[in-house]
Amino acid sequence: MSPKNQFSSVLMLALLVLAASACKKDKEEEPPVSNIIYITENITQATTWQTGNIYVIQAWDLWVKDILTIQPGVIVKFSSAGPDMNLSDDGVILANGTASAPIIFTSIRDDAHGGDNNGDGNSTAAATGDWSTVDLNGTDGSIFSYCQFYYGGKDNKSTLSVSSGSDANISHCTFVLND
Repeated sequence: MSPKNQFSSVLMLALLVLAASACKKDKEEEPPVSNIIYITENITQATTWQTGNIYVIQAWDLWVKDILTIQPGVIVKFSSAGPDMNLSDDGVILANGTASAPIIFTSIRDDAHGGDNNGDGNSTAAATGDWSTVDLNGTDGSIFSYCQFYYGGKDNKSTLSVSSGSDANISHCTFVLND
């Protein structure tokens, strides 16, 4: 191999190594993918939904019968079937978000919050009334602070229903595109 061809081969190899390391570096800098947890059973014991996760409610009527703590930054998505989240017995929701990490309650079709978790690309779009309500159902002690509610209110229900004499602390919450 001539010195010129040898130099070209070494140069080409160096460029390939540089390109490969640049690609690897870009890949390492991507944000981690959130865990998706599918909720199909009622909450019957004290439970914590942790920051960094997306919780997809697939049960039609999910009942919270004990303490459900939702950490800041959690995204709760309701399946396209239009489910409810209802409290009963000793059920309490402690959803304490922060200004920089609010807790999001939204539709599975809402790709703007948590990404395309139903895997349909642009086939569907979130719409008012995609899911129904979080109904406190006469319970006391729930807290909703720095929460955002999107695309709920199916069948003219309130997205967060403080019904039947419920008592809750609700502050710094936003309700957008709900029926």
